Amino acid sequence: MRVIDTLEIRRGLTRWTVVVAGLAERRGSAEVAAGLYDETPESVAAREQRALERRLARPLGADHVDDWVPQRLVTATGPNPLPR
Repeated sequence: MRVIDTLEIRRGLTRWTVVVAGLAERRGSAEVAAGLYDETPESVAAREQRALERRLARPLGADHVDDWVPQRLVTATGPNPLPR
C-alpha cells in the first residue's frame, strides 16, 4: 500500500472508498489510523443516500410488535392461539 492509493472497504452492507493520506511506521490507535486516510466525497454521499433509503424503506411502526404472544402460550396451544 502506498500514499494516494484508493481502497474500497466493505463491512456488511456499508462501503467506504478512501484515499490513503499517510502511512504509520508502527501500529497505533484507531484515532491515529483514521487520520491516515480520507474518505472520498462520492463515498460519503453514497453512504448517506443508502442510509436514507434504508430509513425510508422501513414501514411505519416496523419496530413495534402489537400482536406479541408469550412463548409458553404458543407452545401450549399451537402457532396461532389468539383469534384475529
